[in-house]
Amino acid sequence: MLFNSVLFLFFFALVAAVFHSTPAKWRWIVLLAASMVFYAAWDYRFLAVVFAVAVVAFGYGHYGARIGGRWTLAAAIVLILTPLAFFKYANFMLTNLAPVFDTVGATAPDPIAGLILPLGISFYTFQLLSYCLDVHAGRYQPVESFWKLVLYPMYFPHQIAGPIIRPGLLIPQFTAPQTPGYEVLASGFRLFLWGLFKKVFVADRLAVFVDAVYRDPAHYRGLGCLLALYFFAMQIYCDFSGYTDMALGVSRMLGIELCENFRRPYFAASLREFWGRWHISLSTWMRDYLYIPLGGDRVSRGRWVFNIMAVFSLSGLWHGANWTFVLWGVYHGVLLVVERGIEWLFPRGTGDWLRRGVGVVLTFHLVVLGWVLFRSPDLVTAGTILTNVGLTTMDHFWDVMEPIQLKLAGLGIAAVVIGDFTEEVGWLSKFDCLPLPIRWSTCYAAIFLVVLFPGSADIKTFIYFQF
Repeated sequence: MLFNSVLFLFFFALVAAVFHSTPAKWRWIVLLAASMVFYAAWDYRFLAVVFAVAVVAFGYGHYGARIGGRWTLAAAIVLILTPLAFFKYANFMLTNLAPVFDTVGATAPDPIAGLILPLGISFYTFQLLSYCLDVHAGRYQPVESFWKLVLYPMYFPHQIAGPIIRPGLLIPQFTAPQTPGYEVLASGFRLFLWGLFKKVFVADRLAVFVDAVYRDPAHYRGLGCLLALYFFAMQIYCDFSGYTDMALGVSRMLGIELCENFRRPYFAASLREFWGRWHISLSTWMRDYLYIPLGGDRVSRGRWVFNIMAVFSLSGLWHGANWTFVLWGVYHGVLLVVERGIEWLFPRGTGDWLRRGVGVVLTFHLVVLGWVLFRSPDLVTAGTILTNVGLTTMDHFWDVMEPIQLKLAGLGIAAVVIGDFTEEVGWLSKFDCLPLPIRWSTCYAAIFLVVLFPGSADIKTFIYFQF
């Protein structure tokens, strides 16, 4: 059940009607039932995996934490990570260990046939890990109700692709969610609609071209490969931030606030700033639960380099069981080390708009290059894409994207960039001061574009659903 489907609109309308008709203290039960139905619509068998890791987290909170000690915490962490390690990385490890078996003359085990990745497992695993770690550190008290703890990772607006929310922010809101007023409902609806526009009108349209080029990059050498770089940068941003906007909007209409996950990342003037704006919930998770416990930047420079590389390598691996993801993480780790080294050698003075503008352009293009690794199925494809980039040829370009589709893509990209820019400079807040007819006309225009000019004839899943 996708946010960008008619089925979800009916599902949400029904859930919202029942939710707001239920007394506040029982509304969390409606959310739990709706979340279980939402997840079961994908594959009911994997509900058992969610329940299993929730049992471990609940058991640790009520019993393991009272016993104390790092060994009980370590045992809970291992048990929570085991399903993720098996479903996501088992075949990756078996494939990469095959040469070792060949070296010693042994028969390598075959990859596990038919192994399916449970939807959202990376996200709900990290949420339950944060619950255990926060309980251990005394930042959060154990939840008394097992079913409320189950609702924490399963809450359907953020169930599949985040944000990764800390227990202290989300679980207390389940106790007695309040009925939102008109302004809150309207802002939630606009946020959902903005995310829908980014996904359906922009990301899905760009995906048609990007997918064709990455399937056969040699066929689209020149301008085709160059545009694929920029188009994917906008596709993944509009796809993932579009999902997040829809998740935040849906949740706001239910009276529950989720955390911010994107803050106009392509306006960042440095790689460090970029990672404070992109997938914020994962970046802060890695910072608080891995980077800082390793010593953060309060260590020697050599140890700091190790910390950065370890965090970004693991972050890359979190995204997928493929060496391209690992190298993508290493790439960003190296860039951050180089960036910090330049700051150590040449401390910044008071920045001006020109310095920041150059930083934004440079950072954006470094990120775009990194996305080649992220999007490519293997290193050969990534090398072919980068080798074939150029401005002189347009081989088979129009076979994939007709002129009208290119114009619509340009319109969508421009709308997203302008929208982010107005928010970056603080103009977006003035939108609420505009007359009501203008505000609703804007919403109707977005609906019109999404319904009449979708980017694809098929309903496309979100990119981060595979993680």
